[in-house]
Amino acid sequence: MKASSTMPQAEELDRERHAWSARADRYATYAVPKNTPFAADLVRLSGVQSGSRVLDVAAGPGVVAIAAGKITGVTGTVLATDLVPTWAPFVDRAAAEAGIPAIPFAAMPGDDLALDDAAFDIVLCQFGLMFMPDPLACLREMRRVLVPGGTLGVAVWSTPDKVAHFTAMRALRQIIGEPPASPDAPKSSPLSMGKPGLIEGLVAEAGFTDRCVHRVTHTFRLDDPREEWARMIEEETFATAVAAMSPAEREDAERTVIACLEQYRVGDHLMLPSEAIMVIAHRPR
Repeated sequence: MKASSTMPQAEELDRERHAWSARADRYATYAVPKNTPFAADLVRLSGVQSGSRVLDVAAGPGVVAIAAGKITGVTGTVLATDLVPTWAPFVDRAAAEAGIPAIPFAAMPGDDLALDDAAFDIVLCQFGLMFMPDPLACLREMRRVLVPGGTLGVAVWSTPDKVAHFTAMRALRQIIGEPPASPDAPKSSPLSMGKPGLIEGLVAEAGFTDRCVHRVTHTFRLDDPREEWARMIEEETFATAVAAMSPAEREDAERTVIACLEQYRVGDHLMLPSEAIMVIAHRPR
């Protein structure tokens, strides 16, 4: 039996649930189209096939779970899990839109999966480990629920210079500095695990073998940089700081952020290449 969470850990989980629940609609709107191509790659590299029993940890709106569900068919299973119960209807809706059977959803933290040992052939986690209070504990839980010889597939964003998707965010952070903590913003940065060797080392420390690293890049098209500015300053991470700016300061900040985005202009569009690090590994037999 696992020990129960300490009070600080429980408070942190509650804060994360609140933060992601508050931004679920906005996140799903802008992130799903960007994350979907990576999900297809992660599912392919992990060897999901008809009949596979798949677990998606930190599933969010279900991008990876849906990609897996398109392949596993009626003989396989996919379970989507996430700390935040708010994502359940998003997963239901995504499955219906994809024309696949409903994918069950269970709310649970990634480092304390209420699931049987050796219950899955493949465990996947895309762009979720960065937000885990203890990524190593999460990886160990993934190992526990895998069958011997089962496959782990995890994806994290690369270093900031290789993830143009977050160009506007980085530019605004340089202007306003690190924003004060807010209960309506996730604590960790999506770019916190791109350091060379970091995710590979954690996967090894968690007890996985046969590790293989893939660097996968997809390019996002942005039609209007001002739309990205408007979207970003509504995020809880920046809203308070931007609202406190004078009109002149805000105009200067907008010009600076848009100039950073304009370096990616190709004709009528901005083309933002972004790299993910995908690690495929196995539970020892």
